Amino acid sequence: MEVSENIHSFGLPDDITQYIIASLPVWDVCSLASCSRHWRSACSSNIVWFILYKKRWSLGKSSYARVIDPLHSNHDDQSSASNFPFAVKLSRSHLWGGAALERRWDGRMRNSTLIGGTFSQFVCFRTFMDWRSEYICLHKRMLIGATSVIDFIKGRACHDSMEVADYQKAMNLLSSTGLELQDVVTFLLLPKLSVLVNLLGLHYCLLHLKMKGNDAREVLSMNKIGERQVCLRWWSLGGWTNGFRRHDEMHMQIASLLTLAELEAPSFLEVIDRGTRHEVLRVQISADFESSAWVARSMHSQR
Repeated sequence: MEVSENIHSFGLPDDITQYIIASLPVWDVCSLASCSRHWRSACSSNIVWFILYKKRWSLGKSSYARVIDPLHSNHDDQSSASNFPFAVKLSRSHLWGGAALERRWDGRMRNSTLIGGTFSQFVCFRTFMDWRSEYICLHKRMLIGATSVIDFIKGRACHDSMEVADYQKAMNLLSSTGLELQDVVTFLLLPKLSVLVNLLGLHYCLLHLKMKGNDAREVLSMNKIGERQVCLRWWSLGGWTNGFRRHDEMHMQIASLLTLAELEAPSFLEVIDRGTRHEVLRVQISADFESSAWVARSMHSQR
């Protein structure tokens, strides 16, 4: 039995095996768990799901965990731990193999190991840790939030075009859902969704979540949506000439999502953020030049 387990885990200690598993995408972890009983047990480890949770979300989103950063805390670790029946102290060591983990239960000390001790926090639990269930629960919650944003855009868009006021409402709704970077990439930056949804997700990642341009381009290319184009039209108040006001002027700009990720044309997103103010009468976001929900075709000649 011992030989069999060593064959399955390649002779590696459990903590290193768990660290390797936790470095995989969560979908691969689930697939690996279906291979055998041994891998199901290894992939169900609480440590594995704690690391997966920490990589995707902040621990503050947990329903039963409180995070205290020792560098910003006014209380020492001992006083903080005394307020909870079960406390886990994560070492600040950056060695990926075998960081110290001290468990306090009813005043008794036990030694264990935890790999990946790169978390300089003090995590206190009121109940037994079940990070796999916590991960699944929060994933479903984020999915519900993303679905509400997608449904809102579907309800407000017409012929693949949307007014900027509705777009800004969708952005506010997205901000209220609490989606983090990986959630937006997983749920909104998909080729099966409208380019308006893709644009909203990219816009949110770049300006609100401060996603780096290189990372954004990599995600767009990986999801095969980088070449999708968006058309932006806005109408400004016509100027005055010899006492007569000229016709309202239509401006247009077409850009791919990959171009927006390069931030070479910031005016595109700036116009969307600004909306209808001062001399700007109306702003429309469309999937392409041919898409138009409320603009007469004859107005295209004014561009």
